[in-house]
Amino acid sequence: MKFSPFLVALVLAAPAGAETLGLAELLRLAAGNADVAMARAGLEAARADVVAADHAPLPQLTLKSSQMDLQHGLGGGNLFADKRIDKSLGLDWTWERGGKRSLRTSAARSAARAAEGDLQDVRRQQLGLVVAAGIDLAAAQQRVDEIAELKHSADELLTAMRARHRAGDISAQDLARAEIETGRAGVDLAQAQADRRRASLALARLIGRSDDDLSVDASLWPAWREPVALDDARRGALAAGRADVQAAEARVLAAQSQLDGALAARKSDLTWGMSVDHFPGTSSRLVELRLQMPLQIGYAQQGEIGRARA
Repeated sequence: MKFSPFLVALVLAAPAGAETLGLAELLRLAAGNADVAMARAGLEAARADVVAADHAPLPQLTLKSSQMDLQHGLGGGNLFADKRIDKSLGLDWTWERGGKRSLRTSAARSAARAAEGDLQDVRRQQLGLVVAAGIDLAAAQQRVDEIAELKHSADELLTAMRARHRAGDISAQDLARAEIETGRAGVDLAQAQADRRRASLALARLIGRSDDDLSVDASLWPAWREPVALDDARRGALAAGRADVQAAEARVLAAQSQLDGALAARKSDLTWGMSVDHFPGTSSRLVELRLQMPLQIGYAQQGEIGRARA
């Protein structure tokens, strides 16, 4: 981070009761403010989406009873072994076709990388805002000090002018002019103090502090360094390494995976199932095999594909 030599040279006295912060402390507080915390929560949510996407459909367990003849009765004996009730225990599992799981997971991982880039970019932006707010507060503090010195000089001059007026050395008009200038200096000082208060409030918001009586010590900030000249190749490499650029590239990959997933949805998933039945009086070992699949008649995922393509 580069700073003006004028600002770096500032060594400002803090107002009474104000907390003085250096650049390192400001950057530490800015790295954990509310905006950064929200971006970090978004990254955690995106990582959870990866876990949710990277698993196969869960098997379905079915337990049912049927063929209960209420007209002739269920018969006597044990409920599970003797009564005339068709009891069935089944298991169904969906086979995803077309690589849907890998495409879904790839899209979620790309979105997580984008969220990580967003977090880094938000942190960078907040650090820049805090540095700018710190510079504004440092300038406001210096202006308060300068105007306070002018106000003090004006007060001393007014005291001397009043003494000269009593001695008859100056006219009442000259004394009135001095009183006006002193009053103007007081107004300027009040305005400068209000500006310092606003700058302090702006900095407090960025670093997540509730107090508004802050002060910065610019003497603790890095020294001024001349900017480094960059050629086009180096400038392009630095631009490609920016967190927001990497986040945008990750979102492009996520969008491509989502489009591929929408196209893969044209392949219907198969659901395999098997049941074992027990029906006293008929057989205790009956087996049922099932195969289910959606029939894409009249609709072939055109809406999902169109949205993903857009």
